Amino acid sequence: MNILYLTSCFNIGGTELYTLDYATEMLSKGHNVFWGTGIKEGKLKDMVDQSGVALRECGLGNRSPIGMLLSIIKIKKLVSKEKIDIIHAIDAYTAIAACLAFKNSKKRPKIMWSNGGIRNNSYPIVKKICDGTVDCIIAVSHYIRNRFIEYGYNPYNIKVYFQARDMKEPTISRNEWREKYGINADDLVIGSVGRICAAKGNETLLKIAPNLCKDYPNLKFCMVGAGKDKPIFEQMAKDMGLSDSVIFTGAVSDVENAYNGFDIVAFPTNMEAMGFISYEAMYYGRPIVASYTGGVPEVVKTEYNGITVPPADLEEWECALRRLIDDEDLRKKFVENGKRHFNEKLSRQSKIKTMEDFYLEILS
Repeated sequence: MNILYLTSCFNIGGTELYTLDYATEMLSKGHNVFWGTGIKEGKLKDMVDQSGVALRECGLGNRSPIGMLLSIIKIKKLVSKEKIDIIHAIDAYTAIAACLAFKNSKKRPKIMWSNGGIRNNSYPIVKKICDGTVDCIIAVSHYIRNRFIEYGYNPYNIKVYFQARDMKEPTISRNEWREKYGINADDLVIGSVGRICAAKGNETLLKIAPNLCKDYPNLKFCMVGAGKDKPIFEQMAKDMGLSDSVIFTGAVSDVENAYNGFDIVAFPTNMEAMGFISYEAMYYGRPIVASYTGGVPEVVKTEYNGITVPPADLEEWECALRRLIDDEDLRKKFVENGKRHFNEKLSRQSKIKTMEDFYLEILS
């Protein structure tokens, strides 16, 4: 097979890391793999170059009407030149671009769209563009699949695939990682991972931090990731007198070492289709408190392998974190059940269908 992956962004984020996983796996199975995006230098480009996946510039970072038109032209040329069998669009924008490129074409590649959710008012518009051209939608949770069906999409074309990635093992000790960020060996660390922005709920943790840090002097909050709102939240922590208690690491390429340094994982997102953080917390043996939103409850089963609470509910968030701080037995219970749940339901080895199976299915 000749497979073309399309992403509108080229940053180190969940969407892009999944794309790299799919691409390298297909490459290892002997398929020809291309990645079309708006290329720029950085850590992700280095990772893709090392993987052997062929990067192609498709101008997908420019979301103006002219930018979309130029992207469509580039995609069509790339598909023709490389004789692409399957286009796998990893986000809504690239799905629209692919469908516009081949709308009403008698001879076209099969088009698959992995979807982590779009705004409610966008479903009808995207349906009008993509209906009849997208051959298969991969929803990352049943929650997302139901949203599509609710807006009139054909349920038989929508498959649920709990995305799984191979995890890396920590390369340095727990204390070595902590020393990098000035965290003591006996500190209790509540960690979060992901983009630093309003949508991911970092503000929720900052607002409850003063009460918790006052009652637990050895408590530290560690926010791993980069994002446009990072300077705002850093200033907010400083203004609250929390500079020594709230650590912002910036973007890291060794997230496995970060989890090794955490004691509790917090996932305060305001809205999430699924959220890979839940998977990682369970794999690395860390109890989790997560927002009850989107597809998160399909992974974090409250009182079994974690606690789910309403997004941005400061009282509930503080209460849930206090429970885990105070109850070591509860933390152990969530860790044991989390590892069991991951191995049975979420690991790549537990998948009945692989992404290659989906490709072969739509080709046939």
